[in-house]
Amino acid sequence: MRVLRDRKGAAAAEFALVSLLLMTMIFGTFQYGSLLFTYVAMEDAARNAARALAVCAISTESDAIAQARPTLPSWIAAGNFTFSLPATADANDVAFQISVPSSKATILSLVPMPEMLTTSVTMRYEPLSYAPGSCLSGA
Repeated sequence: MRVLRDRKGAAAAEFALVSLLLMTMIFGTFQYGSLLFTYVAMEDAARNAARALAVCAISTESDAIAQARPTLPSWIAAGNFTFSLPATADANDVAFQISVPSSKATILSLVPMPEMLTTSVTMRYEPLSYAPGSCLSGA
């Protein structure tokens, strides 16, 4: 009878169960926070490069990559990523796309993530004295 009333260690057992759930939620928050931060930085870099291409401040894909690279977080800029200038439906548009494996954008691989993290920005050409598309040497 005394064994059923003995509560020594009950708090430790409850803490072990609750802390496991709490730590999983904290790591998941860090994981998705890192992924979201990386995505926003990629979108900002793509927007800056597309804008520079659209106003003819730069004219080549390598210049656009050089424009975008400093905006990216260091764990992406030094790692595996791809830049591209995808074709657009309208000749008066320019698009810039950045893709990164999501494993480079996360802290731990505990939470399921998409395989690739991709962002693409499209902007309208706005050159003052150029015909549409004329400032892009590769287009």
